[in-house]
Amino acid sequence: MKQTTPDSKRTGSSVDRRKGKLKVSTKFQIGLLGTVWSLVGTGLVLAAILHLVLLPEPNKWLWTAIAAIGGLIKGRYVIAKSAHRLVTRIKDRGDGQYPWDFIPPKMWLLIALMMFMGFMLRHSSMMPLAIWSIYTAIGIALLTGSILVWKNFWQGDDQE
Repeated sequence: MKQTTPDSKRTGSSVDRRKGKLKVSTKFQIGLLGTVWSLVGTGLVLAAILHLVLLPEPNKWLWTAIAAIGGLIKGRYVIAKSAHRLVTRIKDRGDGQYPWDFIPPKMWLLIALMMFMGFMLRHSSMMPLAIWSIYTAIGIALLTGSILVWKNFWQGDDQE
């Protein structure tokens, strides 16, 4: 039995009492995707900047700028494709889905692998400048890719 709360129209959510799970609208799922990508991208960039400031490397800002340009390119041509696929998947599935069900199982494995690789990178013997440049590139790429997600959230159609 589905129960709708007074603000379910505002939030686009409802609770399926049989399973005790929250079901949400398409717009909510797109907003969730945009929020996560924006927060993770921002977190990576901020972590990189905070660590780069402390490094005594003379060319650290040059390498950071190169990493940021690489992140912009990756965000536009690689991450934006993933964003388009996920937004299309969300829209094709329609309203009334569970919040995280739009992410396919293979992508969950990829997310876990990326988190593990980030941990290994931070604890490796690689030069700190290289580590934080990689963080900058990945963070900028996620932020750039999230632009497509937010355009879909606010405009409701695919923007590339």
